Amino acid sequence: MYDEKTDQPAKVNSTDLNEDLGQIEYLFSDKTGTLTENEMLFKHFCINGNIYEEKYGEIFSLTSQTIKPVTNDKIFGFIEALTVCHTVQVDKVSSEKYNASSPDELSFIKFCLNLGIEYEGDVFDKNRNVFDRTVSYNIKNESFEKKYEILYILEFDSVRKRMSIIVKNKESNQYFLYCKGADISIAPRCTCKTFSLYEDSLKEFSEKGWRTLVIAYKPLSESEYSSYCQMIDQANSDILNKEQKLNECYDLIESNLKILGVTSVEDRLQEDVEGTLFSLRQAGIKIWILTGDKLETAVNISDSCKHFSKDMFKFVLKNLKNINEVEENLAIINEQMNSSAKQSYALVIDGVSLETITLNKKQNDFRSIAVKCDAVLCCRMSPSQKANIVSLIKNSKERPMTAAIGDGANDVSMIQEAHVGIGIFGKEGRNAARSADFCFAKFKYLKRALLVHGYMYYTRAAVLVLYFFYKNFVFSVCQTYYGFWNAFSSTSVFSSLYISVFNLLLSSVPPFIIALFEQQKNAKELEQTPFFY
Repeated sequence: MYDEKTDQPAKVNSTDLNEDLGQIEYLFSDKTGTLTENEMLFKHFCINGNIYEEKYGEIFSLTSQTIKPVTNDKIFGFIEALTVCHTVQVDKVSSEKYNASSPDELSFIKFCLNLGIEYEGDVFDKNRNVFDRTVSYNIKNESFEKKYEILYILEFDSVRKRMSIIVKNKESNQYFLYCKGADISIAPRCTCKTFSLYEDSLKEFSEKGWRTLVIAYKPLSESEYSSYCQMIDQANSDILNKEQKLNECYDLIESNLKILGVTSVEDRLQEDVEGTLFSLRQAGIKIWILTGDKLETAVNISDSCKHFSKDMFKFVLKNLKNINEVEENLAIINEQMNSSAKQSYALVIDGVSLETITLNKKQNDFRSIAVKCDAVLCCRMSPSQKANIVSLIKNSKERPMTAAIGDGANDVSMIQEAHVGIGIFGKEGRNAARSADFCFAKFKYLKRALLVHGYMYYTRAAVLVLYFFYKNFVFSVCQTYYGFWNAFSSTSVFSSLYISVFNLLLSSVPPFIIALFEQQKNAKELEQTPFFY
């Protein structure tokens, strides 16, 4: 369980839960960074319904099958947003020039670099107390630089599902707000009705399993920027309701946007994810994937990693905002399940439908259906919804043993809610690993942790407890039987010395040997035959 590539061994933060690894009934898993590599590769982008890709430093239109110049107004505006709207840092000492907390942003910067557009980094200006961001352009025979004053960054969070940056173009002295985020977050904030031009492309990208982001902007006047600054300062000064006030400010600032384009990046599956999920399912563990991605992207990944098998019948609950629709769909699903009990089922539900179920207190109805499914996929989930799902199953009447695995800060609440928390050493920080009971470098090591170590710890603990009962029972029976011959007097059949050293010396070695070396099945056999679990 040691990863040579990252030089990262497995880590145990809690030694009290070893035997619980052998009793897991439900596994809740994040997708990005847990099942996938979290190494983004920029694929295609879409502007006004036209799809483009980068080939050999040129922009190639897949729609018209022609090469488009980077200096094209719409393409240049889109690329300019990618080079400005991010939090990537330049490291001039390390061999890896760019450091990014978001792999998506790193893929954007590398995509622009292939086109001859290089992000040079940020330089702090002490006189004006701002950072200046420099981007150099080397397009064919033309070379020039653009500089921007970074005025304010609206950080990404999992509730808003977007991040923004306010900059001032030092050449034109114009103010701009650039924003990027999930389509469900950006679309309602756009003024134009051109979002329909992107719906087909978003669906196409998602069905390929690619992650999508919508890029948007809006020009600001100096007075608008000044009023926004005052609003943010007032929100920051409100100690009691700071977070709420800031979110209200951000909602107002990130409005009336104009779409520049849509990006798509590919995040490949980790090594042996398919085999691990298949083995865990054979071991009788029900696997739920909880992700914030689009439904189409999540379904594609579930199919790719064999979370959904070909013989499973899929039920989909999508964008249900009315409780009557929810009740009707749940009733139909329940009826079909009862009519075909031998059929294998999978359930797909999004965050909107789940919120409707929660607000109308229909969790028990949802749970009664979900537990009958062999695989469940929850998409467009917030961190709090992930934790609520784990709690819903954990606190059911059956009280099953649950485990949750994730790699990012948005998985911490889910990991802490489960009986056993498992963290992946992620590329976006170690928050999940620090809050988990067990940590691994890759998802594939979970197979050995549960099927081998979990089984052995559980069986050793069980045999050890039975042995203690056995040896003390035998010791007591002899004394009881002797009582019939000595008229139940205080005389002991054993000498006092023997009684004193019985547990300390005479019977201390067998428990020690059992606890360390007992193997009803060897490790190779357990890993190859999940049914033993």
